[in-house]
This record gives sequence, C-alpha cells and structure tokens, in this order.
Amino acid sequence: MAATVSDWVTIIDFYSRANGRSVVRIDVQRKDFLRELERLFASLAHGAVEELQLEPSEDLILSGRIKSVVLKRTAREESSGEIRTIKHSTGQIEVVWGGPATAWDKNMQLLQKVTDSEIPCHQYLTESGKDTDAELEIAFGERRPRGL
Repeated sequence: MAATVSDWVTIIDFYSRANGRSVVRIDVQRKDFLRELERLFASLAHGAVEELQLEPSEDLILSGRIKSVVLKRTAREESSGEIRTIKHSTGQIEVVWGGPATAWDKNMQLLQKVTDSEIPCHQYLTESGKDTDAELEIAFGERRPRGL
C-alpha cells in the first residue's frame, strides 16, 4: 500500500485537554525529523541562533488552527521554558516557544528519550504553570488523533 501524506509528514496541532489546559502537539512519524528538532534545540541552547520559525514544507504541516510557530532563546535564566499563544480574530494561533539555554538543553535531553525509543511514545517538553499558556507535547509514531 502506498504511503499517504499523513503517513510520514510531521503535523503541529493545537487542542484543549478535558481539564481545559491547552496543548501544542508535534506529531512526528519519522526519526529524521526528531533528529532535526534535536539539532534546532542545540542551536538555541548553544547560542548559534536566537530565534527561528518552523516553516511549513513537504515534511511539516501546521494544522489549520496554527498560524505560526517560533522557537526563541530568552535571557530569563530562571525560566524553565514557556509557551505563549496569540489568538487572532481568524481563530488561528501563533505559538511562541521560548526559554533560556538551560531549558533548550533540557528539551534536547527529553527529546533524546523519544528519539531513542523503538516503540511509539510521547513526551511533554513543558510543564503546566503560570509561565505558560500551553503544554508542548512531542509524539512519535503514535496513532494520530481524529482530524489530523
């Protein structure tokens, strides 16, 4: 059976959990995309870049709810990382995922667990709390939620 776009492409989506918390989900189906994310996190952690935008491509789709996703290194060292969401009148959401070098290092370590896994799994890279509008979930090889 031939693969369809949804079989291999990475999708970034936004949804609300039953408890009302918002989640940005990066749904990954290929290990090479996980390794690319690790490389991007390393660039942020080690100061090679201060900010980058995840651009839609043949390998990455932003769901209709997501307008843009920006990753940025912040100077606020006491932060463990945060997700800010900006809702537009169109209903689309801009996601700004920021954190200091230490947070990007931690994200790399958490992502490595997913990359090393031989079975489908997911990992939350941010925690719920006052410093964040949403949680960030990386899912690898899992069955996609309905609608993705």
